[in-house]
Amino acid sequence: MVTFAKRPAIIAAAAITLAGIVASPVTSAYAASQHPNTAADPTVYMVGSVTNNTFWAAVQKGFLAGGAAFGLHTIYEAPGVHSSASAIPLIQAALAAKPAGIAINYTDKSLQNITLQALSQGAKVVLYNNNLFQEFGGKPDTATTNPAITKLAYVGENSYDHAVTLANDLLPRLKAGTTVLIVDPVPGVEVLALRRQGLESVFNAHGIKTQYLPAGLDETSNFTLIGSYLAAHPGIGGIVGLGDPTGDPAAEYVQQHHLNIPVGAFDVDSEAIHYIEAGVMTDATDQEPYLQGYLSAENLAFIIKDHLYPITVNISDYVVDKANVADVAAASAAGLD
Repeated sequence: MVTFAKRPAIIAAAAITLAGIVASPVTSAYAASQHPNTAADPTVYMVGSVTNNTFWAAVQKGFLAGGAAFGLHTIYEAPGVHSSASAIPLIQAALAAKPAGIAINYTDKSLQNITLQALSQGAKVVLYNNNLFQEFGGKPDTATTNPAITKLAYVGENSYDHAVTLANDLLPRLKAGTTVLIVDPVPGVEVLALRRQGLESVFNAHGIKTQYLPAGLDETSNFTLIGSYLAAHPGIGGIVGLGDPTGDPAAEYVQQHHLNIPVGAFDVDSEAIHYIEAGVMTDATDQEPYLQGYLSAENLAFIIKDHLYPITVNISDYVVDKANVADVAAASAAGLD
């Protein structure tokens, strides 16, 4: 769902200027090397979330590989910054090329009109990474209820359910009656709010209290923030970062100060893999970005070439720990995770 660049932070979660948005320079060369464009291959697009990010590079790699495998001419585009507003112009440009299909990261209702436009002009549409149809901030008019969109096939994480899975994995590592610190790198982002709700639903049901700490995208600042909070609240018995800008510095602080506090995180990355291998971070979720891209291409091929109904996949509803981290590390080293 939400993924973040490493320090220094390069993305923002609020309204961002559209100036200077370009597609990844890797796109055309990689696509050509994997599957040359031919007149017989239907053209399909995927619009990603942000450039210069290892998670989204893996999504792109999977989409292009899926296109090569299923006989599609795949084109991947992404804005330079993370926001729905930044993605919409790229979707509009893709639709102007009259593609056979498009994969859309449906982050909120602001994408409803452009998604309906794609459907109305005959493009086949699949969703991936996000299918956030629910209302935001208690405002009913922010919910997506149009069945033309809500019934579209989706490949990606269910943020609330994935958080429940992570919390249940963490439970045996937590002392009864302890307090878990939940650290949020982008307060107000709906995906992260859903993750928090899923964690709290499990912890509170088992008598474990939670404390919420709003943070930011810069890992160095978060390291200091988390350290100050732990020093002032010695009763904290666990930490969960809602994204890697908070999970990784939490593990770094715990490691440096030799604390016996289990750390959980969302969206495992190379740093998280290191901390899991070291026994500092105990549990982390994995969205398997390569599969999100690959299966999105497969879904488009199902519709366009085979006239089959595409499949919805709740991707990677599992947790990475010491028992399986070696496999995740291998995938990460290959640029697939």
